[in-house]
Amino acid sequence: MRIGVLGPLEVFADDGAPLAVTGARPRAFVTLLAAAYPKAVDAARLTALLWPGGPPANPANALQALVSRLRKVMGSERIRHTDGRYLLTGVEVDATRFAALLTDAARAPADERVGILRAALGLWRGLPLADAPVLGAEAARLTELRRDAVAAHGHACLDTGRAAEALALLTPATAADPRHEVLQALRIRALHATGRQAEALAAYEEVRAAINADFGADPGPELAAAYLAVLREPSPTTDPRGNLAHPITSFVGRDTEVAELRELLLDRRLVTLLGPGGAGKTRLAVETGRQTAADRPDGVWIAELAPLSDPAELPRTVARAIGVRDPLGVPLPSHDPPERLDRIVAAIGERRMLLILDNGEHLLDAVAALTGRLLSDCPELTILLTSREPLGIPGEVPRPVSPLPLPPTTAPAAEILRNPAIRLLRDRAATSAPSVILGDAQAPVLAQIVRRLDGMPLAIELAAARLRTLAPADLAARLDDRFGLLVGGSRAALPRHQTLRAVVEWSWDLLGVAERELARRFAVFAGPPDLAAVEATCAGASPATLGSLVDRSFVEFTGDGRYRMLETIRAYAAERLAEAGESASTADAHAAHFLAVAVAGQHGLHQPEQLEWLRRFTVHNDNLLAALRRLIDRGDTGDALRMCSALCERWWILNDQGEAALWARRVLAMVGDDGPPRGTAGAYAMCHFSAGFDAWAPTMFGDPAVMDAMTTDFLRLADAAEAEGTASVTVLAFGATLCMLAGRHDDGRARLSRYLTADDPWLVATAHMSLAYFALNTGDNATAVAEFETTVAAFGALGDRFNLANVSLGLADLCLRTGDHERAAALLSSVDVIADELADYVEAVDIHLWLTRIRLAGGDLAGAEVSARKARTMLGSAAATTRTHARLIFSTLLRAQGHLDEAVEVAGELVGELLAAGAVQPLVCWAYAQLGRARVARGETEEGLRDHARALRLLHVNPTTRLQAVPLIIDGVGLAALAGGDARRAATLFGMAAAFDNHTHHDADVAAVLPSVRAILGAEGFAEACAEGRDATPPGALSLGAEAIASLLGLDLSLVGADRKGREDGDEEQRPQPGPGQFGAEAVGVVPAEEQAADAGDQV
Repeated sequence: MRIGVLGPLEVFADDGAPLAVTGARPRAFVTLLAAAYPKAVDAARLTALLWPGGPPANPANALQALVSRLRKVMGSERIRHTDGRYLLTGVEVDATRFAALLTDAARAPADERVGILRAALGLWRGLPLADAPVLGAEAARLTELRRDAVAAHGHACLDTGRAAEALALLTPATAADPRHEVLQALRIRALHATGRQAEALAAYEEVRAAINADFGADPGPELAAAYLAVLREPSPTTDPRGNLAHPITSFVGRDTEVAELRELLLDRRLVTLLGPGGAGKTRLAVETGRQTAADRPDGVWIAELAPLSDPAELPRTVARAIGVRDPLGVPLPSHDPPERLDRIVAAIGERRMLLILDNGEHLLDAVAALTGRLLSDCPELTILLTSREPLGIPGEVPRPVSPLPLPPTTAPAAEILRNPAIRLLRDRAATSAPSVILGDAQAPVLAQIVRRLDGMPLAIELAAARLRTLAPADLAARLDDRFGLLVGGSRAALPRHQTLRAVVEWSWDLLGVAERELARRFAVFAGPPDLAAVEATCAGASPATLGSLVDRSFVEFTGDGRYRMLETIRAYAAERLAEAGESASTADAHAAHFLAVAVAGQHGLHQPEQLEWLRRFTVHNDNLLAALRRLIDRGDTGDALRMCSALCERWWILNDQGEAALWARRVLAMVGDDGPPRGTAGAYAMCHFSAGFDAWAPTMFGDPAVMDAMTTDFLRLADAAEAEGTASVTVLAFGATLCMLAGRHDDGRARLSRYLTADDPWLVATAHMSLAYFALNTGDNATAVAEFETTVAAFGALGDRFNLANVSLGLADLCLRTGDHERAAALLSSVDVIADELADYVEAVDIHLWLTRIRLAGGDLAGAEVSARKARTMLGSAAATTRTHARLIFSTLLRAQGHLDEAVEVAGELVGELLAAGAVQPLVCWAYAQLGRARVARGETEEGLRDHARALRLLHVNPTTRLQAVPLIIDGVGLAALAGGDARRAATLFGMAAAFDNHTHHDADVAAVLPSVRAILGAEGFAEACAEGRDATPPGALSLGAEAIASLLGLDLSLVGADRKGREDGDEEQRPQPGPGQFGAEAVGVVPAEEQAADAGDQV
């Protein structure tokens, strides 16, 4: 087994097959062991490095869980545990191999040293130990070793006459480390040795100026000696031989590729640059030849093959390109006599030259035969071929030429303008349209242009020419007609390079009948499909034909089992599809296939294959949406409902309810007055709930009567789906959850009891989960713990990691409330592992926010900071509600860490934004409560109390908010009372908040001050005060909170009688829940009249 750590972690099985090690922590674990190989690493050190924010509750179990997961991938024998230490066995680590090669090189003669060091440096793929940032010191040591190896390689090359190889190596090395004097001195020597004396002098001056500016000193002796050598000694080479024309335009954007090619051509004799038309193969080949000319004493020669139509003309064209004539100087005849190839071989002989054969895709057999003969009989010849298809002969090294890297969609203008594709566009526009300004203001539209053109250099150059007559925004807006727009290229170019259409047509004309059929049908895909999708969608498709399109650079194999067609080629193929009259039938086949994928995935998302289905939904997202659009456009209501329902399942897991609502509304608009088609009641119910979620959400926390009506409406749909046998587990679970939120507990429990005997194990697990939350929200902690335990086991057995994480968090929260801190810590550690598994497929930001909140509640500030840091990295693409919750939690964390100014600032800004946006009331209540607590902690007790008063005014009491917002606010008022010196009132309020869900002071802020309150009041006084609070009901809680605020602020405000009644009545759950008018702003009148007008904006 091979393990690579000189770059991102790579693991290969004994047979060379790559092994997928996923998740940040598992990758770090393997990297840590590989860095120490062959030594073992102590378990305590591994724990400290893998959990820098603090160890998990059970470090040994956490490590063992990681090892078990890795052994499933790598094999049980590869990771050994002995005497509290872990080590790798039976592996080869590239870092170890690198060190061994450096030792071998130091002992070898100069000629052998070059090859050994080349092999050593070839092991590097990027930053060392990239998956274990905690090993910074070791990474720095390896980086320094690599730098030394580069210098040694450069010395060896120069000592053995390989100046071009030295330059190819040292150019990127000095670019990465421009102040390294040894490397710079070697580069100057290499430039001088390859005949580039002026560049060598300029390089010295650039380095000298930089060193003087940075350090106020002159270069050291080695750099100075290299400079003097350039001045004293003539250049060892003269102008290179060959027939390369001097380029008219600058070379932009492929310096790295040129350096890599130059190094490759040092020991490989046949390299083929592969890519579609317009990718820049010719220019890359010519620039590589120009830069390597000094290392080819017999020249660099290019033969243009594009104009040829007859393979018999190939030898003559090559002969003329390299200047082969008959002995009398008469050109060889037009048709090839048998001796022509012999004359070319004789002319080349043992000359050290590079031959570029440009555009050979239409003469492959002839080019293959000629190339094979030349390489066989001319031992010093190197051939660089450009083609859209490889030759397929021994010794050939295919090198794909990709389009230029695309600029980011959102980035500062300066970053966009540094992008190679943008630089090419601006460079060519400066020549063709010098009066056009393309600066920071135009950066976004320039990025749009090059992205639409796939980063293809030829298309970008044609677009630059159009900027003579079109503004950038106008050009971007017209790129749908790219073939009519991008014409009029350089007249000096080949005809097929003068328009975009001609470029693509040249490739199209080289395809066979079956290849053209598949290529035009491939245009239906909105994103890269896999082989199964191609075979199902494109009639007559076969792996062989698809492979031929890949070989001909018409389609690109992405490496993850999918195939990609450039947008420009796809647009052309779509035209041919329409001409063939196959657009509708191919789109229907595409929709049918991806409907089947979506429906299978709806079930698979809750099976052991959950991670694989999350991956499939992610990589096929564009095609799934395109298929849904097709179903909508053709008016297929039933299939559109089924597909949208399946996609909503995934969107709910991703917490992307906005996307679900958008598509569900479009599909529901198709349903007529007669209702959904037969067999789609379940899909209809799923779409109905998803479409109205933004209306449901505020209702869940608002008027109970409206909530009850909406619940009745959805239950009617869910019952119809259950009767029809098409209700998904999610639909049934929604129905039970809504019963809980609406206070219809008997109905909800009856439904869940029915589901407990179902045949579907996921429905049974979901029913237990809902029962757990029912019990939690009615204060029955014992039942909640039992149901959570059952649910954790059930989802674990099913392999449903997402729901396992969520119920584990729920159980951990409950364990903290009931004082079982050890179990809570173990559950949180298990969730950390699950979150790492999900991170490759799902933005698990909600899980990390939960972890932050629960760890805060348990007083684990270090652990909360680690979880918060992970959540912050994922917030960019999160839903708006998620970002709001995150800011609330971050404000709480800041306050707990003592950063009170920042906490007040974050919470205050959030309150203003929520009020302006008309957010749902619990969010505003929570934000006000957090702002109030931060102000009280900062010593601004009066302002903090006013914030709590505003929270109370906004609160609508219903079964959901009773256990969430009320305890938070009441505890906050208690903290303010304590800060104001009223310990008894504080104890009463603390007791009331603790009684809401039958737990003991889950609030970390309260738990921290309870000992001092008990000391002030005495044990008996404390117990009496807490008992008075525990007897209060939700209306009474509001009253006590209002009384406390009024008293502490010195206000004389009367309360309505209903509030006091609430404190005296018995079981509040037997009474109807109060409406918003009863316990809203009218009841809790704790803000003086003169302030009420000013505070009107606070009311939502």
